Amino acid sequence: GARMIAQVLGLCWFLLAARAFDATDFGILSSALVLVVVIGAFSDLGTTRTVVRHVAADTATLRSTYLRAVGLRAAGGVVCGVIAVVVAPHVQSDVSTLVVAVAAVIAIASGCAEVGFAAMRSVGAVGVEVGLLIGERALFVVGGTIVIALGHGVLAVLLVYAATNCASALVAAARVVTIPGGHGRPSGPMLDAEGRRTAVGSTLVIIGPRVSAVLLMVLSTSTVVGTFTIAQKAPEALATLGIAVLMPVLPVTRRSIVDDHAAAAVVRAAQVTAAVVAVVAPVALFSAVHAESILDLLFDAGDRDGAPAALALLSVGAVIWVVRTYGEVLLLAQERAVRYLVALGIGIGANVAVGVVLVPMWDAAGAAAASLVTEGVIVLAVFVALRRSITREAVAAFAPVVGAVSVAGGVLLATRDLPMVVGAVVAAAAAAVGLVLVGLPLRDRERRRSADGGDDADVSEQVGGDLAGDGVEAVEYLAGPTDHL
Repeated sequence: GARMIAQVLGLCWFLLAARAFDATDFGILSSALVLVVVIGAFSDLGTTRTVVRHVAADTATLRSTYLRAVGLRAAGGVVCGVIAVVVAPHVQSDVSTLVVAVAAVIAIASGCAEVGFAAMRSVGAVGVEVGLLIGERALFVVGGTIVIALGHGVLAVLLVYAATNCASALVAAARVVTIPGGHGRPSGPMLDAEGRRTAVGSTLVIIGPRVSAVLLMVLSTSTVVGTFTIAQKAPEALATLGIAVLMPVLPVTRRSIVDDHAAAAVVRAAQVTAAVVAVVAPVALFSAVHAESILDLLFDAGDRDGAPAALALLSVGAVIWVVRTYGEVLLLAQERAVRYLVALGIGIGANVAVGVVLVPMWDAAGAAAASLVTEGVIVLAVFVALRRSITREAVAAFAPVVGAVSVAGGVLLATRDLPMVVGAVVAAAAAAVGLVLVGLPLRDRERRRSADGGDDADVSEQVGGDLAGDGVEAVEYLAGPTDHL
């Protein structure tokens, strides 16, 4: 819920920025944000996932694991930032060295905050994360809006972004080191064999969706990068929300596997994923069918060359991204990061190969097509690796969603010549039907499970009361997807 609110706030500010800056300045801002993600990806070193692997298995290692992980993440960020400052201006000449340096600071601060969130999530402590996600984004929206209103440019906006991220990282650190019961044992190694595989895999996870944008930075202009960023914003926000809901499934799946309950964990993760897809897929289809109208409504950019096609392709890719996150959760929980690494490597190789051909021909639309190919290749490789783990019951969890989404897609195509509001109603109705078919039965099963007595940490104290209002450990098990979404 907090990430959803943060995404909405961020999207509102993004609409303002897209209208306030001209095409050149907005392209520079977009390039800087691409650099934030790229620097963050290479400096992540698997820390946000390795923290979960160690702490979920032994909560007494919380503080030592966090300190080791955040130190590694910060050091990696400094190294990657220095490299970016040297290299980036030679790749995109209209992006200044100072802009790249501030982007590096943002990447370091944001990464340290995410390590703190992952550490707290591993012990069921989510209160600080909830507050910071909303508070930081709201503070940035206010600060960024004031900066734009006063006539300042891209650099000033990035400085506000850096300040709010640094504040979040410091608050998260203060909370992690004071959580009771987490000071007992030294941390396991961050970069053991599994940690090294996770590091490479995590880097590819983060940078994968940005490969197309990087190709545009190298093969096209910053203005085209801005067009692609506009088309990417809504699908990425949609996918990020779905992935954020699925990420808390990782520690509980890991714990279930350690406790020899792997089969049940696979099914439960599938049920939660199906509920998320039930919401994400109809909205993505609506975006694909009404791409030009949405771009005009949000960004006044429906006439930008290639933008509608890019939005349509990226919307479909967002759904695939959510589905393959289910596979990511299972592979990491099983300590099979190497298989996920292979899948990501194959997909990114396909992205580069296809993008090098399509970007010079179709600019933003070509980059989006390459991104969609990447998602298809990765999800295929992931589920080939999981073919012995996925049970029939897990597959069956997706059946009602496939039916609801197929019907919704047909209705959206049939009504595409009608006003856009008709399509919006169809998408909302399909999402509601999907949640009734998938989310509510999952909620009922978890209620019964809770009544029988669960052994999972209740996080109600962290958020000021039970989230679902029924005694269910809602964050640990995402017992009621309808509540969170």
